[in-house]
Amino acid sequence: MPGPKPGSPGAMRIAEAHKGVPNPNNVFSNNPELAKEAGRKGGTAAYRKYGKEYYQKLGRIGGLTVFAERGVGFYSEIGRKGGLARGAKLRK
Repeated sequence: MPGPKPGSPGAMRIAEAHKGVPNPNNVFSNNPELAKEAGRKGGTAAYRKYGKEYYQKLGRIGGLTVFAERGVGFYSEIGRKGGLARGAKLRK
């Protein structure tokens, strides 16, 4: 196989050089609107398959995980920031 061995310093340099370069074989990187439409269709299909309760359960699990990792202060802080942003918007 030509080129450096996977994981070698040479392979890492090549990978770094190609970061952000569009892949001509990836139809989504070349057409963001197509990716957006595919995501919407996939989300709609999943919602039909699993239902509202599934997403409520996922949200609850995610919220509990954030609470366990960051504590109650995190929620206080985002609430405060939200209140400041809303107040600024209403004052305009």
